[in-house]
Amino acid sequence: MSLAVTNVFASGETLSHSKMNTNFDDVETAVFSIGNANMDEESPISKEKIADRFVLVEDTMIVLPIMSGADLAVITLYNMVPGSTSDVEVMAKKVKIATGEKAYLAAVTVHAIDVELNSGSSYPALTVKKNGTDVGGGALVMDDGDGVHYELSNGASFESAPLSALQEDDILSIELGTDGATADVSQMRGLTVCFVYKRELIAA
Repeated sequence: MSLAVTNVFASGETLSHSKMNTNFDDVETAVFSIGNANMDEESPISKEKIADRFVLVEDTMIVLPIMSGADLAVITLYNMVPGSTSDVEVMAKKVKIATGEKAYLAAVTVHAIDVELNSGSSYPALTVKKNGTDVGGGALVMDDGDGVHYELSNGASFESAPLSALQEDDILSIELGTDGATADVSQMRGLTVCFVYKRELIAA
């Protein structure tokens, strides 16, 4: 950017304090007016000096389809495993992180179109895991009903206090089961899970 001042002094000219003050005012105005348009694309500004250097990225996955039958007029639900059986892994993915970034799992949101107890007493339970270890303190137990929503996070502070730091090639997975030890089989359909990642630029 160019900087122009009001007063330009000639060689041998007597300096005036009022003109000098005016020039200093010009400099102050120019400095505090620096914006994005004044930054050169090749300017070597380190990433840690950027005020908003992170972004939230959503990754939404359909874990259970909206229906398990062949006819939309006759919608059937998926049976969950009974409580007497080990949870079943229904989704897994490997984390990839760009060079010059840090990544975190900030939150997980869950939506089910329909959950049914199916005359039993055990509710469906969903567990998010990183490299085989529970994330967020354990399973989300899902009540029966239509349009069931849940969120696994640290509440309003999820941006500054994410659930877990991520490393290259970490494995995030989802397991489904029930919350009880009985042989009851609950049912569910239309299960969507959204991983919310926080990706942050770091110093080169």
